[in-house]
Amino acid sequence: MSQPIPNRTIPPFVRSVDCSFPHTAVRRPPDAVPVSRWVSYMRASGAPQRKLSREEEEQADRIWAAYDEKREHDEEALLASERKNSAENQRRHAFLRRVQRSLMRSPFAPLFFRIFILLTTVVSLALAADIFRHNRPCKDHSTHTLAIVVNSLSLPYTLYITWDEFFSKPIGLRRARSKLRLMLLDLAFIIFESANISLAFDAGTNTDRELRAPHRKCSEQWGLIVVVLITLTAWIGTFLLSLFRMVYMMDNDR
Repeated sequence: MSQPIPNRTIPPFVRSVDCSFPHTAVRRPPDAVPVSRWVSYMRASGAPQRKLSREEEEQADRIWAAYDEKREHDEEALLASERKNSAENQRRHAFLRRVQRSLMRSPFAPLFFRIFILLTTVVSLALAADIFRHNRPCKDHSTHTLAIVVNSLSLPYTLYITWDEFFSKPIGLRRARSKLRLMLLDLAFIIFESANISLAFDAGTNTDRELRAPHRKCSEQWGLIVVVLITLTAWIGTFLLSLFRMVYMMDNDR
């Protein structure tokens, strides 16, 4: 008959007491200084300190005085440079704030952009009409044809939007929905001008002999490309300015 397994009443991690247990170690007294044991040895074996004579002490004092004077001069020069840079930064920030306030609030800022768009549109329309009139030998008519159509539509729109931005109520006193519709029309003209400039570059860089002609008016399409590119850049700048002005006014109204 097998004997029953005896129950262990002591936990298995308990072992016999010997001197390796931490509780048998000597504790450091609470008032002991926590320094290395080699401090006394280092002090005893260090190089002896030579006692300076009176002349050497005076020379050392002069050297340290010159060093302190140079350090103070450098610190003063650094502080003066920092004050100068701070004043310049303040003036630059003030100038940028004035420019930003003028762009966001003055009605003359969008008026300048609209007049520039109006001038480039007239020049582009004149070039496209001249090329279309004398461009019979050329094979590609899409560039100046689209330029005539887009510029003919954008010319009265530019006149109307110029009058609206300069003489109508500001954004804070009018409904934002009407201003948003005009900005979407700006975006539509940007899309059409982008399509026109892509067609113009394709026609100007085409190497197929069947689509090219020796007529001199065909080479004048590059002038139209440059004018259309300038017009597109002006449209994008005007659209971004109108967008920032609307957000700025609506944020200030809050």
